[in-house]
Amino acid sequence: MGFWSGPIASLNLFNGHLTTLHWAGWSLGDPEMEKTTSEIKFCFSYQQVSLNWKFAEVYYALLHYQKCKPEHIFGIKGTFKLYDNFSLTGGLGYMLNKEKYLWSTGIVYNF
Repeated sequence: MGFWSGPIASLNLFNGHLTTLHWAGWSLGDPEMEKTTSEIKFCFSYQQVSLNWKFAEVYYALLHYQKCKPEHIFGIKGTFKLYDNFSLTGGLGYMLNKEKYLWSTGIVYNF
């Protein structure tokens, strides 16, 4: 488990069909282990480019920790509207260097 902190910037282009996310910062804990320490151990950057169409998103991300090999992540996400303010999300990603799958699910509430 870790803690990440840093500024985030995002661009929304072509009516939302192309989006980018840029995040750089510092991490507490070790990204390879399930532990957290009180020392700042890693600087990181996360860059993502997404193609969006209706409820689907296809993305590529580059995740780089200061002392680790850069990780390439490919994935797909879907968002399904349940009610006016509630949506259900789910996704599947693949970490190329680690050869691991990433699963995600969630419920989103928009105020």
